[in-house]
Amino acid sequence: MRTVGGDADRAVPSPAGDGLYLRRRYPRSFGVRVKVLSFVPLPDGAERQLLPVSGRRYPDPQFAVAADNRSLYLGENGRLWKIALPSGAREHIAFRARVRLEVRAPTPPPKWAPAPVGGSAPPRSVLWPRLSPDGRSLVFGAAGYLWQQALDGGEAPYRNGTGQAERLFAGSALEWAPAFSPDGRQLAFIHRQFGKVEVRVFDFASRQTRTLASGSADFDDPSWSSDGQRLVYLETPPWPHRVVAVNLRDGKKEKLADAGVVFRARAPRPHFSADGHSLYFTANGRLYRLPLKKKAKPEPITQLARHLSDGLVSPDGQWLAFRRNTEIWVAPLGKEPVTEEDVRQLSREGGDNFAFTPDGSAVIYAAGNRIWRHPLAGGDREEIPIRLELQRPTPPPLLVRRVRVLDFARGDFSPETSLYIEQGRIRWMGSQRGRKLPRETVTLDGGGRFAIPGLFDMHMHAGFGQQAAFLAYGVTSVRNTGGWLAGLNALADRSEATSDPVPRYFYSGAIFHGAALKTFQIYNEDDARTYVRRWKERGAHFIKVYVSLPWPLQRAVAEEAGRQGLPVVGHSDHVERITKSVTLGYAVLEHTPFSRPYDDVLQMLVLAGTRWDPTLGLRGVTALLLRDEPERLADAKLRAFTPELYIRRTQTILRKAVADKVLRGRRVEQLAGVRAAHRRGVILQAGTDSPMPGIFYGSSLHWELEHFAEAGLPPLEVLRIATQEAAAAVGADDDLGTIEPGKLADIILLDANPLEDIKNTQTIWRVIKGGWLFDPDKLRPPASASTTK
Repeated sequence: MRTVGGDADRAVPSPAGDGLYLRRRYPRSFGVRVKVLSFVPLPDGAERQLLPVSGRRYPDPQFAVAADNRSLYLGENGRLWKIALPSGAREHIAFRARVRLEVRAPTPPPKWAPAPVGGSAPPRSVLWPRLSPDGRSLVFGAAGYLWQQALDGGEAPYRNGTGQAERLFAGSALEWAPAFSPDGRQLAFIHRQFGKVEVRVFDFASRQTRTLASGSADFDDPSWSSDGQRLVYLETPPWPHRVVAVNLRDGKKEKLADAGVVFRARAPRPHFSADGHSLYFTANGRLYRLPLKKKAKPEPITQLARHLSDGLVSPDGQWLAFRRNTEIWVAPLGKEPVTEEDVRQLSREGGDNFAFTPDGSAVIYAAGNRIWRHPLAGGDREEIPIRLELQRPTPPPLLVRRVRVLDFARGDFSPETSLYIEQGRIRWMGSQRGRKLPRETVTLDGGGRFAIPGLFDMHMHAGFGQQAAFLAYGVTSVRNTGGWLAGLNALADRSEATSDPVPRYFYSGAIFHGAALKTFQIYNEDDARTYVRRWKERGAHFIKVYVSLPWPLQRAVAEEAGRQGLPVVGHSDHVERITKSVTLGYAVLEHTPFSRPYDDVLQMLVLAGTRWDPTLGLRGVTALLLRDEPERLADAKLRAFTPELYIRRTQTILRKAVADKVLRGRRVEQLAGVRAAHRRGVILQAGTDSPMPGIFYGSSLHWELEHFAEAGLPPLEVLRIATQEAAAAVGADDDLGTIEPGKLADIILLDANPLEDIKNTQTIWRVIKGGWLFDPDKLRPPASASTTK
C-alpha cells in the first residue's frame, strides 16, 4: 500500500479510505523513543505528522479513529483522551472501572544447594568436542578450560597416556572454540584474560603458542583451510559481525564477509570449502557460500521454512549439518537450494556443541557432560566416555578482625568484632578470646571497616566476558537472564572448582523467542513444554521469555514451568504486558515501563507477589548520570576492567541527539515509579542488563544502587534489596544474603559507611567470596595486558 522509512506499527485505516493513521517510532537511545502519530495518504502524498508524543503525557499511545474522521482517541496509563483533528486540541474523558483478575501464583525459586567445598565432581557441561585427525585424542572444553584426552588406549601427542583428561594450558584464562589443523599438529583456540581476547595457535610438538589476533573485540569460531595455511574466524564488534581470514605464513589479515548481527546466538561458524575456493557462513537464518574472488557476492544455498543456525558443510563436501535450538539437523548436498524436504533431524540434543568428525562420516557433539559420535549414514550413536573430575579447592581458614558487620534486624552496623571463616563458611562471630585457631589460619585486620554481604547483580548477560570485574566491585553473585546454557554451566563450574575471581551464577538458558527471530525459537506448544523440561534437566534455575513469544505459547511455558518447579521471568515495558505476565504467574518482570506505572498496576504486583527488576540504568537514568559526571568514564578502576571499545561506544551514544531535558523528564518519571512501588510494597530487585551500551560489569550495579537511593529508598533498604532480598529471589537465602554464622562467607569490606551515603558501597577495600580473599587492586590487569590498549 505504501512504503515509509523508519519504524511504524498500529496502522489504522482512515474511515474515508484516503490513507492510514500510523504510530511511528524513530531510533532510540537509552530507552528514549521518539514517537509521533502520523497520517499517510493513499496511494501517495506526503506523510503528515498529527501529534508528537515523545516526552509528553502519551509516551506509548494506543489509539483509534472516530468514524467521522475528525478525532483520535488515545488510551494510556488508565486515562482516555479525545484529540481533535487537525488542531490537536485535547479533551480528557473521565471514566471509572473495577477489574478482577484471575492470576496464577508465581512459582517460588527452587532451593539452591551450593557445591560442597573440597572433593571433586564431574563438570556440568562439556563444550566444543573435537576429534584429532588421526582419531587418537579428543579436545574439549570444561569449566572454561581446554582439556585433552587420549582415546582407545592411545597417548595424547605430548603427554604420558594416563587415560584421564588433562588441561592443555596452565593459568586462569578463559579458553574456548578449539579447532585442530588438518594435519593434527596444531590447535587454534580463543583465549581471554584481563579483558583482552586473542586468537591463538598451539603447536603440539614444540608446545609453543602463537597469537594471530588480539584486542578488546570478541573472536569466535576459528576454522582452518584444508592446506593448513589460513585460519578464518568471526570478529565482533564492530557491527555487523565480520568474517576475517589470516595467513599463518605472514600474519596478513583480510575481511572476507559481513555475517550480519547475531543476537545472543553462536551462529555464523565460518569455514572454507574443501578446495579452498569458497567460504561458508551462516547469517540471518541461512547458510551462504561466498566464492573467494573479487566482487563476488554471498550465495544462499538453503531455502528453509524454519530457521538455521551454526551451518556446517562436511570436510568432504557431502553433508550439511545445522542447529535448530538444541537439535542437530542434516541434509545430503548435491542439489541447491536445500529445502525442508531435504533435511532430517539427526539428534534432539547437542546442536549448540557439534562438529563433523575429520573424515566427515559422523557428527560429534556434547549434551550435558556427555559426548556422542553419531554416524551420518545411519546407525546408533556411540558415546565417547569423558574421564574428568573437577577438583574443588578448599580456602585456608580466615580470621577477619576489627570489622563492623551490617545487621539488617538492628538496621545498623555492629561494634567492632571478629569473623572466623572455615571451609568457605562463617563459623563464628564475636571475640577471639579463648578460641583455638588452626596454625594455617590467615589473619586479616579490618581496621574498623564496614562489612556488608556480597552484592547481587540480578540482571546481566555474561557470555565469556571479564569475570574479575564483578569481584573487584563486590558483586559475588549474578543472575544471568538469558544466555548459552552450556556456557553458563561452565562458568558455574569455574566459580566452584577454582579460586579464580568468578561470581556465583544463577541463570536461565537461552531466552524463549517467537518464530520471528533467527535465534532460539519456540514454534508451538510442544516446543514450549519440551524446552522447559530440557532446560530443567540441563540445570537452569528459571525460564526467561521474550516479548516476541506469542501469548498462547507463553501460557504453555508458564503451565509447564509451574509443573517443573521453575519460575518464569518476563518483560514489563508496558501495562498490557505487565498485566498478562502477572495473570500467567511470572515471578519477576524485568525493566521499567516507558511510562511511570500507576497505582493500580503496583497494587496488582503486590497482591500477586510478582517481583520487579526495573534496570533503571538501561532506561536512560545512567546516561544522564554519565553526561552530568563524565569523569566516571575516566575512572582508573573502570577503565582497567572495561575494554576501551566499550568506553568509546558509550561516549558515542552519549553524544547522540537525545536532549538532556528529555532524559531528565524520563529520570523523574522512572524514579517516581520506583519510589511509589517501594512504598506500596512491591518487591524490587537491582539489576543492570550489562553489558549493554553504557552498562558495565560491576560498576553499573553501584550506579543502580545510587538510582534507588535517589528515588527515595533509604540506604539500608537499598542494601537489603541487593543482598538479602536478592538471595531469597534465587532460593539461596539459607546460604547467602546476610553475614551470620553458618552462611557462606560472601563479604565486602568497605572503607566508609554505606548507611550514611549509598555511594560508599564503592569504597571497596577487600572482597571475600566463599572464604577466598580478593584485593580489588590486584585483580586489575597488569599494564602489559591493559584493556585500554
